[in-house]
Amino acid sequence: MLAIKGETDADLDPALSRRSWTEALALAEKLADAGWVNRARAELGLASFLLGDTNTAIVNLGQALKVAEASGDASSLVRWLTLFGHGFVELRRPEQALDYYDRALKVAAGIPELQTPVMTYLGKADALMRLDRASEAQSLLARALEAARAQAQGNLDQALTLYAEALQDATLSNDRRAVILTDRGALLARLNQPKAAIDDFNRAVTGSHQLLLRND
Repeated sequence: MLAIKGETDADLDPALSRRSWTEALALAEKLADAGWVNRARAELGLASFLLGDTNTAIVNLGQALKVAEASGDASSLVRWLTLFGHGFVELRRPEQALDYYDRALKVAAGIPELQTPVMTYLGKADALMRLDRASEAQSLLARALEAARAQAQGNLDQALTLYAEALQDATLSNDRRAVILTDRGALLARLNQPKAAIDDFNRAVTGSHQLLLRND
């Protein structure tokens, strides 16, 4: 809860975020949770950055990044590098921001679930625009959009497979089967497969009617 509050506060009030992460750090140290200790220190660094204390931010975040790299905490690396990039953009230092965005994208490239970090792409595109490199920014956003679509399609295909496997379960109740068919029908409609979607909707309605008749 403290972590969620800290991340939310960062968008609203950096001082509140620092307070939340200070509490989170104390709790993590009490529990001897090295991963959360490092995350809390990094987030405190980001709060310091937002409050104008750049030197403290650089020291705290620099140390946290080294620990995250050593421990293989890729998701934290991508987040912190990206947010640091955002910070340098706000300080009107887009060239330095690009270094952090590129580091974040390099880390994300090796992790399947992180290969399309939208905020990183958007931040880098913003930095490029501020450097009057509009064509590079447009090309970057086009590649990001294509990658995001491919990833989304992969997730949708996986979802269809899971629905099919679920429907093969012999112990599945009729009401649950109707729910799964309805959900899959909605997904098929999104995939522009109206015939298959309507078929699932009809099967769901038929199953629901049968269930009502039995209850009567």
